[in-house]
Amino acid sequence: MMQTVGVGELVASAVRGEQSAWNALVERYLTLVYSIVRRYRLSDKDAEDVSQTVWLRLVEHLEAIREPRALPGWIATTTRHEVLAVLAAKRRTDPVDPAGNWILDLQGNFVDLDDELLRAEAATALRNGLAELESEERPAPRIEPAPAVLREP
Repeated sequence: MMQTVGVGELVASAVRGEQSAWNALVERYLTLVYSIVRRYRLSDKDAEDVSQTVWLRLVEHLEAIREPRALPGWIATTTRHEVLAVLAAKRRTDPVDPAGNWILDLQGNFVDLDDELLRAEAATALRNGLAELESEERPAPRIEPAPAVLREP
């Protein structure tokens, strides 16, 4: 039943303390959290810590969310911030051999983000947000002109 409920209704119900609404929010967005965490190649323990911290932050800020349809973006941003905090803490606590090539080791800690994956995630979030709008609130589809065919002389 909760899958068909819009995110705005779920947020309002969760603010009122309805456990089923909270469970539905976590179930709906847990894959988003883990898809972001996986990109940074955290250990399972660190990934679980980040996930728990993200849900804790949501509990702390749930009443302050002004636009519930923006929740996926809020969760994604919060997840990235928490991942970066974990990585920064690990860099501060990882032992460094002063005689070794620690500069090269640091360069290996940074993960190149896959632009296609980020675009796909943004497109999915946009489609999900548009799907929750009433039909009269949805923007009219844009029709792009077909590209001109170039001919060689």
